[in-house]
Amino acid sequence: MKKIILTIVCLVIGISYIEAQTIEQLVEKNKSTVCNCINAVDHIDNLEDLEVKFQNCLNPNKIDSLQLQKNGRLDVYREQLETALSDNCEIIEEKSQVLIDNYITNLANYKYDLEKPYKEVEEKVIGVYSLGFGHHSPEGSPKLFIYPKNRYAIVSFGEVQSGTWRVVKEKYLHLIPDKSKYPFTVYGRHNAKIKDSTKTSFLGDDFSYRTLIHYGELKEKPMLTPIFNIDANCFDFPFKRTVDKVYNKISLAYNRSDGFQENQELDIQLFNNDKKFNDFVIFEHTRKNNRSTTIVVTIDDDTLIFERGQITSKSSLENISDDDNEILINIMKVKEMPPFVYRNPGYRSFSEEEINSNSYSYDKELNTYVSIYECRNDCLEDDYHNYTYVNKYELLNDITTNTIQFEIAEKSFIYTVCD
Repeated sequence: MKKIILTIVCLVIGISYIEAQTIEQLVEKNKSTVCNCINAVDHIDNLEDLEVKFQNCLNPNKIDSLQLQKNGRLDVYREQLETALSDNCEIIEEKSQVLIDNYITNLANYKYDLEKPYKEVEEKVIGVYSLGFGHHSPEGSPKLFIYPKNRYAIVSFGEVQSGTWRVVKEKYLHLIPDKSKYPFTVYGRHNAKIKDSTKTSFLGDDFSYRTLIHYGELKEKPMLTPIFNIDANCFDFPFKRTVDKVYNKISLAYNRSDGFQENQELDIQLFNNDKKFNDFVIFEHTRKNNRSTTIVVTIDDDTLIFERGQITSKSSLENISDDDNEILINIMKVKEMPPFVYRNPGYRSFSEEEINSNSYSYDKELNTYVSIYECRNDCLEDDYHNYTYVNKYELLNDITTNTIQFEIAEKSFIYTVCD
């Protein structure tokens, strides 16, 4: 009996050894072919397509596949093949990055005007799609609203993204978020109170050590000043500072890198101050533009398939209330930056209709709008709730963009740290 058991054990060990050897031989035989297959991939339609094409290259031929499946060793083969490729196919990492970079570049520069219309698909895709993917939130799941005339909105708790949608190659839906033309917008006015000085206020949540400013002409390698210090963690709105002199130019930039490297380059926007304004408000759109990457979704009848295989089904736009529908339509309107903005001393926003009503009159000496009502002094708690004085700021629209090397100043424009 012992001899029989020993014989069976030996046979099992022998079979396992033969199978292991067979897998190793298959890996050795196929790894070069797989590497060449991956190197031959010339484009991807989306990021999911990258994985599909690479996985197709990894698949063994039919005969090898049948043998491996019969022995239940297919997963072992794929695991050993991937290990062998990581050691012997250096092209994989480089090829993946090239394909992804090309994909992103092609998305950014896609010639949608050359894409033929797919009217039937376009009409069918219009509707509302839940983006919860089975996860329920107390605030409600995000929703994608696909409207006619190629406009869309993604609405989630506390945030809305709007943009343009297009059907590509009859089976892909491209969601192209709206972008600001520049990462910054500058408005200015003449402020007689500060004379030959320049006051600048920064309105936005994403001014940081990465947002950089420079006053005056740009030298060959200018010194740019971070608007905030690295460890800024104590913010008191509004963010403002006054400097000496009046400058004919203001330059702004956003440093995408975590730090600073020698001979590093970035895009810098130069705003010409031809009217010699000395009081500015600057708005930033860096977060909006950084998040503005085209989303590619696969269309499958009445469903959309997002990357990672997340599937959502369509419901009708008719289910939206009239009030919500009106709000969404207004959100999706393409908005240009207005030629003027109106702010009180605490930088609270006022509409042009409010200022041009009978409630305000223009004071030429102060270059400000003054309320006709009596409250002028010592009757308001703070500048933000001051309705008495409202300043009119004009858009600086003479802008040039240059790619330059730069240096970063050691001290930030505004320093703030909480103990």
